[in-house]
Amino acid sequence: MKLTRYGVLGVMAGTVLAACGGGSDNSSSSTQNGSQTAGKDASQIIGNASAHSVSELNKAARSLASASYTGSQEKAELDFLLAQQVTRMLLDDDVLRVPEIVTHELSPDARQDENINATFDCDEGGSASYSGQLNESGEASLSLNFDNCKSYYNDSALTGVAALVIKLDVQQNTSAYTLYFDNLRWHDGQAVSLSGLMAFNESADWEMPYTTLSQQYIALSVGNETYLLDAETTGEAESGSLLESMQGRLSVASRGYIDFSYEPQTYTYDFNGSTLFFNGNEAYVNFEQDTAAFVIDTDQDGTTDAGKILSLADFFAPPPADASLNPLTEISSQPYAGEPYTNESYYTVSTDIDISPGYFFDIETPRSQLEISYNWYINGILLEGVHGSTLPAYSAGVHDEVTVSMVVSDATHSYESYQQYIWLEDMPAELTVTDMPASIAAGETVSFSVVLTDPDIESADNLARLTNAPQGASMSEDGTVTWQVPQDLLFSEQNYYFGFSNRLNPNETIEKTVTATVNASQPLPLFRSGIEVPAANRSQWVVDIDGDGQNELLSTDNDQRVFLLSLDNGQYQQKWAYPYVLSQQETIQQVLPIGRNQAGSKPILVVTDHALWRIDDLAQPARQIFNTDNFLRSALLADIDGDGTEELIYHAAADAYSATLAIVNVVALDDPSTELMSFTVDEFSTFDVGNVDTDANLELVLNTGSVFDLVTAENEWQLGTGFSTQYVTTGDLNGDGIDEIISADSWGAMYVFSVTEKTQLDSRDAEDICDLRAFNLNQDDTDEIIISDCQWGEVQAFTLDENSALAQLWSVDLQEHGSTSLSAGDIDNDGHIEVLWGSGVSSSGRDILVTADVVGTTATVKPETSPVQLDAFAAAGWATTGADDEQGVFIVPTTDSGYSGLSIARLNQNGTVNVNDKFSSFWQSGMFSAITDTDNDGIDDILLPTTGTYDYGLGAFALSDLSSLWTVYGDYDTNINQIKLQDINNDGHTDVMFADGDVLTVIDTQTQEQLTSYRFSQSIADFDVADIDGVTTVLVTLREQVHILTLKETRFTVVDSVSDILCNRILFYGQSNQRSVACLWTDYGASLRTMRIVDNQATELETFALEHNAVAIAVDPTDPQRFIIAANTEDGWYDARSQLHSLTAQGKLVWSGPVLIGSANVASLQLREQTSGKLEILYGTSKGMYWIH
Repeated sequence: MKLTRYGVLGVMAGTVLAACGGGSDNSSSSTQNGSQTAGKDASQIIGNASAHSVSELNKAARSLASASYTGSQEKAELDFLLAQQVTRMLLDDDVLRVPEIVTHELSPDARQDENINATFDCDEGGSASYSGQLNESGEASLSLNFDNCKSYYNDSALTGVAALVIKLDVQQNTSAYTLYFDNLRWHDGQAVSLSGLMAFNESADWEMPYTTLSQQYIALSVGNETYLLDAETTGEAESGSLLESMQGRLSVASRGYIDFSYEPQTYTYDFNGSTLFFNGNEAYVNFEQDTAAFVIDTDQDGTTDAGKILSLADFFAPPPADASLNPLTEISSQPYAGEPYTNESYYTVSTDIDISPGYFFDIETPRSQLEISYNWYINGILLEGVHGSTLPAYSAGVHDEVTVSMVVSDATHSYESYQQYIWLEDMPAELTVTDMPASIAAGETVSFSVVLTDPDIESADNLARLTNAPQGASMSEDGTVTWQVPQDLLFSEQNYYFGFSNRLNPNETIEKTVTATVNASQPLPLFRSGIEVPAANRSQWVVDIDGDGQNELLSTDNDQRVFLLSLDNGQYQQKWAYPYVLSQQETIQQVLPIGRNQAGSKPILVVTDHALWRIDDLAQPARQIFNTDNFLRSALLADIDGDGTEELIYHAAADAYSATLAIVNVVALDDPSTELMSFTVDEFSTFDVGNVDTDANLELVLNTGSVFDLVTAENEWQLGTGFSTQYVTTGDLNGDGIDEIISADSWGAMYVFSVTEKTQLDSRDAEDICDLRAFNLNQDDTDEIIISDCQWGEVQAFTLDENSALAQLWSVDLQEHGSTSLSAGDIDNDGHIEVLWGSGVSSSGRDILVTADVVGTTATVKPETSPVQLDAFAAAGWATTGADDEQGVFIVPTTDSGYSGLSIARLNQNGTVNVNDKFSSFWQSGMFSAITDTDNDGIDDILLPTTGTYDYGLGAFALSDLSSLWTVYGDYDTNINQIKLQDINNDGHTDVMFADGDVLTVIDTQTQEQLTSYRFSQSIADFDVADIDGVTTVLVTLREQVHILTLKETRFTVVDSVSDILCNRILFYGQSNQRSVACLWTDYGASLRTMRIVDNQATELETFALEHNAVAIAVDPTDPQRFIIAANTEDGWYDARSQLHSLTAQGKLVWSGPVLIGSANVASLQLREQTSGKLEILYGTSKGMYWIH
């Protein structure tokens, strides 16, 4: 019978409270003054609980318990049997079970107000009487009289008297209840009687964690033995477990009393980890591992010396036949200790490391009496003098291995646990930079100061060491960096990097990097692409941007490219293209010419997803003039106040594609952040501006039916049906000086409205429309309407006749699938207006720019104005091609959106591009090529892969006219993935070495004879060739293997191989007499691997992780210990952004250029050193060609 546990009382109290149905804060007191109890004995008080105070009830119950116990009052002499008897009585529920007291529902029928006086028949015989008080809040003072009451809840019938008092503290959210017993009797295998009290205090809602407190003063007769328990129990409930400790005195009538304390050490559902102490530390029962160890100090010298160990089941069974004890030295066992627990997931060098004990025990020694210490190890060596649970800060470094074990000792044994690993987090160093100039210009001398501190190092000194820096930089001992900024830069803006390491770190690992942005008055790099067309409407304009008196086409691909096209001699030529990505995270929505009708050069306005950019000078970088969190959908420019300066009107919304509301803001171009006028309207598709009424003010027209005055902001017309579902524009169709509103559904009809008459003038069926504009094609006083289809349709022109009816003027075929961005103007500068549109962007086929001459009622498409569409570019090199200046040559592996074969583009220094017709219609082609004068005529030729219906191989072509010189044919599955030039046979002419699948082949360019070849077991990923000490040496990578070959006479010999290396681009670098090897790995995280070649053997392999997604690599000819890498800013080809970086042989960045348009490829780079010593680069991307110098 575990008298200190009261789960039964919780059930009983819950029965009472449920019967109350309580919810009131009111409480009644059962306390009566002392005169009311005068002359009453203890039994009368318990039998009439509601008439007495708690103190009176307590006193009466204690007197009843004391009177019931008539046994020994002396201190008992301890032995095993008595300890077992006491332990079972205190802790074993199976010895005796206190029955349920409240076994009836106290329904409202059984009460009169708060008073109860009722007798109930029990379930299986007998009766129970309840009298007292029970209020709605749940407070109670009840007496219960049982007459052989047998309930379903109890195994035995009850006879006798009990009382229950419940007190609630609403403010403290606690409850207190006490049970009183007056000779309560039942039979549980033997006769049992109970007198006294059990009092409990606990949380009213039992929310974890909570504390309980109980007191017992009970006389208990069980069979022929009587007990008196005077005890107090404290419980700590947490995470669903209850940790109960108790202390007190248990008197056994036949033996005397024993003082005890019960101390559990862990939250468990069993006894393991707890100890029951007798008379201080005279003896105890220790529970561990489902055993009970009785240990006693038999000679009373303060040291335990004997004991007995039984299983838990045997200990709680009836007394054993053998109760003898054994010397403690014979039964003592070794303790056990598990790994200590870490209190944190990681620690730092600069903080104390605190740990907690792991699981531990000893069978015969209480956990509280075991000695716990710790052994700390640093790099496997025991740290002397530190055995506590805390390792002081800075005891170990971040690269040290720290472990700790727990040592548990009893009086005779000691046990050390396995070691727990401690993770020390490498805290980042902190770099403080001061006096860094706000702007840095090329050629300046700048200085700034740095202080590096490291939380992992207990030092207040400046730990900075300048480990990586651009040429001309140095650092003094006080941390002042001085740098002579280069005068000549490749770009108008470059980022240079200063890497600082910890001077105490011999590995010179860079901890922090400072970026310095340098600006130069450097012209923009020369950039050209193929003839691209817009993907969105109102994105190309016929206008004289550069102020040379000749119109150009300002256009964009609505991705990253902005460019000018001129139509010269019937062919479009890209006259200018902006070379930089405006925003890495945004695409171009629209381009607009500023001051289109004004004389001279004109700025360009570019609208991206969230920003406005202005290009004032074609030779200078764009500048951002506005940004917003909203999505910019479209914009137009109009002089709304007649002052000769255009205002900007833009459409914005909170979502990129759909939104409930939209905003139209009118702003000044020189201050777009200040709104001159703003309209918040329901979402719409398109808008335009025109003078659509009789006043002088311009109006804003939305396709949804709104017309706003742009001076007064008044809504002058709101057509409930809307003007159309998609398109709207304005134009003076009848020559009366007032614009009409022209609109069209994407699929349905086109309409003409008059604002002055507030009516629809006419409509006409029009299916699948992609764009709608109004232009003055005949340069008279009336405008014409142009619509274009979305599929395999037409471009059509309409006018409004004298009856205000729509009449078709002409129509012409789209040429390809779909159409975008109708525009009109004198693009060929012949004095007549042409109509232009893009076609093909809505299909997977080629995209073309279509131009139609318009004469009266006839439109004729100009033939062959656009050369073949160029898909992507690989740099071949520089070439002399005869009368022309030197050209940068690029190969285009596929054309016409991948539907046609390889082509060649030659970029002149003046920006013109010569494009040949495609070499073949086959899609299969390579990206590598080489330029050399194969026929010794002083004009360069190009070597490149050839593909045709039946011929595959390597061909030589004259760059002057692209005529074929010779072809070396290969197999149908020819796959040439690298071409290099080297004089192999020492005849004074370069020979060609190329990789075709798994074969490395050398061809004499003069005779086209094969000099030698070598076949590998796998496909060749890349190779490089160099002359080392007069021997032709070749590096070959098969991606995960690198082979070094030498060529003597006509045979290759593999002289060394390196396995388990990731390498898909390989090259020699360094001075010719000190050749080293660099391997670039571009898959799944870029890395650079370097090695030296000594006596034809690869040595000193090192690996450096790269910060960027490097794709192509080339040795910097101005510094052969450095590289130029081309890296994509994102992982995929279609992300179409890349950068050029200067890289040391240790993988450290020297500088980075601006973000460029298009993704890099393995054949993107060609580099050379100019006579001035400056670097020059040809760079081909998925979007264009760069000539950078």
